[in-house]
Amino acid sequence: MDISKATSIEPEAKKLNELKERLKTLEEKLITVQSERDALNKEVKSLSLKIRELKLLAKNIRNDLRELRNEKRTKAQELRELKAEKERLRQRLTEIKETWRKLVKERRSLIEAVGGRVGDLEELRQRLEEMEWRYQTSPLLPEEEKFFVERMLLLEKKVYVASRVREIDEELEKLGSERRDLTDKYSQLIEKMKMIFDEIQGYRAKIDELVSELEKISKEIDSLTAERNKIKELADKKHQEVIRLKAEIRNINEEIEKYSLLLKAKKITMILNEQRKRMMEKAREIYKKYERGEKLSFEELKILIDLNLI
Repeated sequence: MDISKATSIEPEAKKLNELKERLKTLEEKLITVQSERDALNKEVKSLSLKIRELKLLAKNIRNDLRELRNEKRTKAQELRELKAEKERLRQRLTEIKETWRKLVKERRSLIEAVGGRVGDLEELRQRLEEMEWRYQTSPLLPEEEKFFVERMLLLEKKVYVASRVREIDEELEKLGSERRDLTDKYSQLIEKMKMIFDEIQGYRAKIDELVSELEKISKEIDSLTAERNKIKELADKKHQEVIRLKAEIRNINEEIEKYSLLLKAKKITMILNEQRKRMMEKAREIYKKYERGEKLSFEELKILIDLNLI
């Protein structure tokens, strides 16, 4: 191909080479950007998985906290009920103490009223009955009647005192027995309250521990979520760049196809022109032979006829 012909297709060939170089650069860049995007998406996926695991852990901790708080409330209610029972026992023990004090005071006063000694109740009653019988059945002088009346009054007083002291002693025995029972119950109640209080403190410690752990996990989730969102934003930008590069590559491929067709068309035209030129030169030679009257072959005659030379 001569210089003039090469020059006629040079712009298209140069443009085609430039487009192919640009295409190669873009394709290499596309591979790099896709790799970077995929790496970022992989990191986003890994962070999302870790965040889901932490959220599940946080959910389980919240469930544990709910159960612990319910158990703590139940124990607190039980403790309040025990406190109320303890107050009831304390009040009853106070009542017993006050009643005991009054009965002891009354007993002391009764005994002092009969000279500091209380006789046997049955014996006193028997003596009183005997004196009443003698008083009612025996003729008495005025002095004897006065003596009997005084003695009967004294015996009646002693019988009353002995009877009341016996009642007080029985009441004191009952109160003493009740006080011992209540004191035992009070001690057991205090011990049970202490045990429940320790359990509540244990629940509080466990709840505080889980709350602290939950706060730590929540902060970690927030941190990982922020990191994931930042990386996802970068991945989205890379994806947009991939889309842009693919569009640009598609456009360049279309340009390459266009210039390839154009270049091919030019080359075909040049080849046809070259063939026609050679044909014309050959035809001129044949025509000279024709003018000289030389004998022509069938092919040579056909060429002259096709070119309208004869």
